[in-house]
Amino acid sequence: MTDRKSSYKAPRPVIFLLTIRAIAVVLIAVLFLTRTPEKIMYPKLHWDKVEQYADAFGIDPYLVMALIKVESNFRPSAVSKSGAIGLMQIMPDTGAWAAQMLGAGSYYDDRLKEPDFNIMIGSWYMAHMLSLYNDPTVAVAAYNAGRGNVDRWLADGTWSGAAEAASDVPYKETREFIKKVMRAWEMYSDIYGPVGGLIH
Repeated sequence: MTDRKSSYKAPRPVIFLLTIRAIAVVLIAVLFLTRTPEKIMYPKLHWDKVEQYADAFGIDPYLVMALIKVESNFRPSAVSKSGAIGLMQIMPDTGAWAAQMLGAGSYYDDRLKEPDFNIMIGSWYMAHMLSLYNDPTVAVAAYNAGRGNVDRWLADGTWSGAAEAASDVPYKETREFIKKVMRAWEMYSDIYGPVGGLIH
């Protein structure tokens, strides 16, 4: 019998898939080698816009990052069951009002899915809450539950407004929101270091 060298070649689709897999493995390895686990959990996505609008409205950009992290986990097209839209989960009525206050041009709900527009509106609204309450914990609660609810809780003594008394907030969603946002804000500050803005 005559020996023959095998002339078998892997099908092109198989080679392509193996190549893609190898590239993916390399990219993941580079990601983990160049970024700490904390920075992977708390990324600075959309940082240029966050920093721009946080600076414009006088708030800590890490607070804005914390809100985005908790509200949508950086998904621009996120829509909640209640109808809140985009990175910072803005309600359409709030978006329309804020856009008018900012002179931001024509408003339509899908604009809230645009990162630039959503971050502008959300940052301004958070700054507005801070100007009303002069306390980040209360402002974060109002961002989630609305001013009417927060004003009532403060007025009737249901909640003192203190972060350590967040368990007194009647709404479970808002209680959890306060804890998550304040924790994420702390993490961003610890991981990336100080920046100009709100002192907390």
